[in-house]
Amino acid sequence: MCRASFMNPKIPTGFVQAQVRARIADLEFTFLHPEGWVLKELPAEDTDFTNPTAYLPLTICTPTDLPLVFAVAARPAFDDGTVSEWLSWVVREQGFGEPEIERDDIGPHPAVGCFAEQNQTEIAMGMRLAMLEDGGRIVTVSVLAPQVAFGEVAAAFSVMLHSFRLARPRGAKAALAPEGKELPPTKFPIPEIEEEPVAEKEPEKPSASRPAPASAAAPKTAAPQPAPAPAPQEAPPADASALAIADDAGTLDPEHPMNVRMRDAGAGLTPRVLATFPEQKCLRVGAGAIVATFVVPFGWHVMDDGRRTLVYDAGGKIQINMARLRRDGRTDADLLEAIRAEAMAQPGVEYVRFQAGGLECLALRGIMDRGTRLEQCYLLKPAPGDSVVKVRVTATPDDISRAIDLSEVLLRDMFLPE
Repeated sequence: MCRASFMNPKIPTGFVQAQVRARIADLEFTFLHPEGWVLKELPAEDTDFTNPTAYLPLTICTPTDLPLVFAVAARPAFDDGTVSEWLSWVVREQGFGEPEIERDDIGPHPAVGCFAEQNQTEIAMGMRLAMLEDGGRIVTVSVLAPQVAFGEVAAAFSVMLHSFRLARPRGAKAALAPEGKELPPTKFPIPEIEEEPVAEKEPEKPSASRPAPASAAAPKTAAPQPAPAPAPQEAPPADASALAIADDAGTLDPEHPMNVRMRDAGAGLTPRVLATFPEQKCLRVGAGAIVATFVVPFGWHVMDDGRRTLVYDAGGKIQINMARLRRDGRTDADLLEAIRAEAMAQPGVEYVRFQAGGLECLALRGIMDRGTRLEQCYLLKPAPGDSVVKVRVTATPDDISRAIDLSEVLLRDMFLPE
């Protein structure tokens, strides 16, 4: 028999509610997540809580094709100190430097939060971490995304984080901050979430992989919530087959020898294949670095290291490097002028500015790289929020036309979630 059990947030359009059974210490909870996200199945595991940095994951929720993560974890509270001191210590122990701890209540639960920043790895990720204490239990709620895209998903992340509710709260025992210390208010956007009684229902099955590493850099601005991941397009570009250099999708197999070598060298990972179109000799992939999906003809390799997405051929004659940048007030002309000015520092380089397919472009000739003459073309594709996808096409003079044709296929069908 259903009964009203506790107050839950009213579900906004585009979101659904997840209810997660307790894995430890009666920590059952609910939260909202965008439609299309899934709860990953968590393996059974023993956690050594004598290690002060050890936390047991309670849930991990992600979309199917983009590197965005919502995670909840818990451990017993410490014998002394305050919640802000615990969070600061954990962040420092994980190598993120000295955080700025803010007051950031999570729904009805008093809590603190911070952004973390990590520059030791090639993969730049943004993270918001919140911590609360309830009845001797520490709970952390975190969200993770590529740094360049964090601002664009911050609004949806905020709904997920601030909609978190414990099913059976016991009340806080620890202070948020030392006596006499006032925490600054949160810089993370706080959504207006209307409360309403919700009938108790059967919890969703918890699910997942382990939490993503806590690597991070703070977002600068908030932006609209992301749309659910698009379904693969049924009719990819008819001319994609003309640029295919193989008859199958083997080059996008993560265990392809070249992909293994690149992965082992730390160059990145093969992105997820979302759909394959054998008749058109192409497939659709989801790229985390630029938070987009696009079509790739058969035979081309794709690597993604979190900073940039690289499309290239096995012989290394053509490379297309795509990265997502914040404009920070800069126009297309400003961005291309900065590229041109840097390139012109090399003797003998010539340039041409033009438009192709409605995109602003810059072509460079006479670039010398280890004795090889190369040509480059830069294209700028507008992206949601204050961002742009910068595309750098590099090839020999004999291959540059074909390389530009390939870039047009990649960009024409590119989907960038709002």
